[in-house]
Amino acid sequence: MLTLQKKKMKKFLFCLWAGSFTSLAVSQTTIGFWDFNSTANDATPATGTILPSSGAGTITTIGGITTTFAAGLSPNDPNTTDNSGYNTTTYPAQGTNPKTAGIQIDVNTTGLQNIAIEFQQRLSNTAANTWILQYTTDASVGAPVWVDAQVFTFTPAASGTGDTWYNRTFNLSAVTALNNNANAAFRIVSAFDPVAGQYLAAKSTSAYAAGGTSRFDLLKIQSLPSITPYTLAFLKTDKTVSESVGTAKVWLKVTNVGNTTGSVDLSLSSYSNANASDRTIVSTTIPVSDTLGVNDTIAFTININDDAIAESDEYMICKLANGVNATFAASAQHTLFIKDNDKTAPIATNQLDLTLLGSFNNGNPSSNSAEISAYDALSKRIFIANSIGSKLDIVNFSNPSAPILHNSINITPYGAINSVAVRNGVVALAIENTVDRQDSGKVVFLDTNGVLISQVTVGILPDMITFNHNGTKVYTANEAEPNDTYTNDPDGSVSVIDISAGVANITSSSVSHITFTSFNGQEATLRSQGIRIYGVSGVASKDFEPEYITISDDDTKAWVTLQENNALAELDLTNNSVIRLIPLGTKDHSIAANAIDASNTTSDVNLSTFPVKGMYLPDAISHYTVGNTIYLLTANEGDARAWTGLNEESRISAMNLDATIFPNAADLKNNMVLGRLNASTKMGDIDNDGDFDEIYVYGARSFSVWDATTATLVYDSGDDFERITSTHSSYASMFNASN
Repeated sequence: MLTLQKKKMKKFLFCLWAGSFTSLAVSQTTIGFWDFNSTANDATPATGTILPSSGAGTITTIGGITTTFAAGLSPNDPNTTDNSGYNTTTYPAQGTNPKTAGIQIDVNTTGLQNIAIEFQQRLSNTAANTWILQYTTDASVGAPVWVDAQVFTFTPAASGTGDTWYNRTFNLSAVTALNNNANAAFRIVSAFDPVAGQYLAAKSTSAYAAGGTSRFDLLKIQSLPSITPYTLAFLKTDKTVSESVGTAKVWLKVTNVGNTTGSVDLSLSSYSNANASDRTIVSTTIPVSDTLGVNDTIAFTININDDAIAESDEYMICKLANGVNATFAASAQHTLFIKDNDKTAPIATNQLDLTLLGSFNNGNPSSNSAEISAYDALSKRIFIANSIGSKLDIVNFSNPSAPILHNSINITPYGAINSVAVRNGVVALAIENTVDRQDSGKVVFLDTNGVLISQVTVGILPDMITFNHNGTKVYTANEAEPNDTYTNDPDGSVSVIDISAGVANITSSSVSHITFTSFNGQEATLRSQGIRIYGVSGVASKDFEPEYITISDDDTKAWVTLQENNALAELDLTNNSVIRLIPLGTKDHSIAANAIDASNTTSDVNLSTFPVKGMYLPDAISHYTVGNTIYLLTANEGDARAWTGLNEESRISAMNLDATIFPNAADLKNNMVLGRLNASTKMGDIDNDGDFDEIYVYGARSFSVWDATTATLVYDSGDDFERITSTHSSYASMFNASN
C-alpha cells in the first residue's frame, strides 16, 4: 500500500491540496485518457499505443528511458483480451540524476478547470520506491519550470511492495494556472527516497537497478466540475436536556445544497463546563451525504452521564470545524445545556404559613401602581404610594378578606410620591420635587383620613421614609439622582426630622441632615476598598445615593444602602454622623452555589456557572438581633446608572473583552451564553487598556445576611431564588418577567 510522504515533504503538499481522493468521485470531463491497448484488438499485451484512447494529448519519454508494452492492470481495464500497459526502464544509475527520468504528458486544458490526474503504476522489485508527480504551466518554452506536486513513496518491505500495482490520484484544482491552459504538462519521474537520499529498491531484499521497470496503465487527465460544498447551520441555537436523558442530539440542517459528499467536525469551546466525565461525543466527525436536500438534518450524538453529584446545570458550547466540502458560518454556535437532576430546589419548612385571604387592586396598571404600602394598626388602614397615579390610596383593611378603597388623596399639589410610612395615626410621605428633581424634596404629614397636618423641606429626591422605633423622629433616604444629562448631580443625604413635639409643630429647624461631604477627597482610597465612585463629577458626596434605611432597635444607629455604590453607610443617630462606609464586594458566579440563568432567550431556564462577578447592589435593607449581635439583611436587587450623560450598562455581547483572558470571546458573547446579560462598563478594565479583564454584572440575585459589627457576610441565599421560582408550578412561567 502507498504510505504517506516523509515529514519534510508534508508541509508543502498539505498547503497545496488536502483531501485529494474525495473530489475525484464527482463527474468529470476527460481531457486525455490512455489505456495503452492496441488501436485494433490484436489479443496480445505485448503491443500497444501511446495515442490517447479518448480525448487528446501526447506522451513522451524523458531522461533516456526505453519503453515496451506489457500486461496492464486487470480487471480494471475492461479490455481483458488486449490489456496492455506502458512499460518503462533504463533509469539513471544509483546516486545520479533524480527527478529527470520518466514520462511526460502534454495536454491542452483550454476552456477547462480543476485539473486532476490519476494513473496505475506497477513497480518491479528493483525499481525506485519513490516517484514524483510534477507539473508545468508552460511546456512550450525551451526550459520549462517543473513544480513538484506530489511525492509517491513508501518504505520498502520484503514482500508486498515490489512487483505491485499502485493507484496514484492527485487533484490539482488549487493550481489555477493549469486551468484554461494550452501548454499544460505533467511528468512522472523517479526520485531519491526522501529519507535515504538515494534510490531505494521497491523491495527491501532487492537492490535498486537502472533496469528496474515502471509500468503505467489507465492514465487519465481530467477536468473536475467546480465543487459546490454543502452549507450547514445548527438547527437551533440552544437546547436543554435532563441529565437522565441518556443520549442527546445536536442537529445540523442544510441551508444550501452541494454536489459532493463531505464531512464536518464538532468542536467544543473552552468555556464549556460539561467535561468528559459528564458526556461522551460518539463521533466528533459526521458525514455529509450528497443526497441531502435543503432543510434536511444530520446530527452529532452525545451520551450523557447521569451521575449522582448535586451540581449546577452544565453546558457544552458547540462549534463546527474542519468542513470537507461543507461550509458554515464561523460564528455558528449551539449551546447544549444539561440540567442537573440531583440538585433540587429547597423544600419549604412551612414554619411561616401564609394563606391568601384577599387582595386589593387600585386600578389599571398603566395609570396606577402600588410599590410601597404601610399599615396602621390604630385605624386598620393600608396606605399605598401610588406613584404612577400621583395618589395616596387609603384602603380600609378592617376585613382582610375584603379590603376596599376608603379614599384617594391627590398628591400632585405637593410633588411626586415616592414612599410612605405610618405610625400612631400619622402618615408620612416622601415627596420629590416635580419642578426640579435635583432640588429639595419634602415630607408631608397627613392624618389617617388623608388630611394635611404639616409639611417640611428635606434633602433632594427622598426615596424612602421611616419612623424610628419610639416615634420621635422621621428619616428619609435622599437619593439625589443626577439629571439625565448628568450636568447637575446633587449631594445625597439622610434627612432627620424631629417630631418629638408633634408633627403639627414642626418647622424647618426640626430638620437636620446627615451628609457625606466628609468623604470628599478620599475617593481614591474608597475605590481601592471596593466602593464604587464613578459619576461624572467623581465626588463622593455627589456619587452616594442613599436608597433605604434600617434603624437599630435602640434608635442609636442606622444602616443605609448606597445601591449604585455597592456599599452600606453606618450612621450614628446620637450625633447624626456617618460612622463608616462598608463595601460589599462581589459574588463569584463561577461557583456552583452561585449559579445563574444568564440569558432570557434560551429555550429553558439553566442555572449554570459563568466567569462573571455579581455586585450585590442592595435596594432594601432590614435587620434583626440575636443575643447581642445585630444582623443586616439586604435584598440584592442590582441597579445601573443609565442616563444620557452617563450610561454604564452594556450587554456583554457588545463589550470588548480582553483577548488574553477571554480567548474566543465570541463564544461567551453569544446570546445563548452571556450575550444578553447586562454588565458594567465602569468596572473590569484592570490594566486601563480599553478592554475588560473581568465582567461585573448587576445584583446578586439573592438576599444576604451581614454581621453589622464585623461587616462580614454571614449568609447568602446563593441561587435559591432562581431555583425555587424556575421550578414552581405557579411562578415558573413568569421567571423572566420584569417590573
